[in-house]
Amino acid sequence: MRSWNIAHAVEGLRDIALDGTLAFTSAGRMAARAGGRARHPEAAIATVVRRHANGVAVGGFLTGLGGFLTLLVALPVNVVEFHLQAIRMVGAIARLRGYDLTDERVRTAVLLSVAGDDSHAILRQAGLGLGGISGRLTDQLTGRMPPGP
Repeated sequence: MRSWNIAHAVEGLRDIALDGTLAFTSAGRMAARAGGRARHPEAAIATVVRRHANGVAVGGFLTGLGGFLTLLVALPVNVVEFHLQAIRMVGAIARLRGYDLTDERVRTAVLLSVAGDDSHAILRQAGLGLGGISGRLTDQLTGRMPPGP
């Protein structure tokens, strides 16, 4: 039996956001919808970002409806929902830029971009810091990120 840990949870969120489920549209489908209606990739990206902002606003509003009584359940749900939408948005933008969302390197880059400034700390906590041997390993990992299309 596989034990649960945070890495499996993050990979699960990533897979749901990028690949979709019955109730959650995939990043590729979101990109296809936005790209089909736009004349330029930048316009499609603006559509994806706008939809993301609207979705997060609705999620935040719904989280607040229950007030203090539902806060213990609603807040973690809202945090997970926000991250799902953020990963999907970044994945859709990557797809619109021509990246293959099935490539594990792209999937890792999407997660690191969602982590933002914390990605440096995440790599360091994973033993991939910037000094010595681990710094070279980090350079190799980032060097394996997919080149621009």
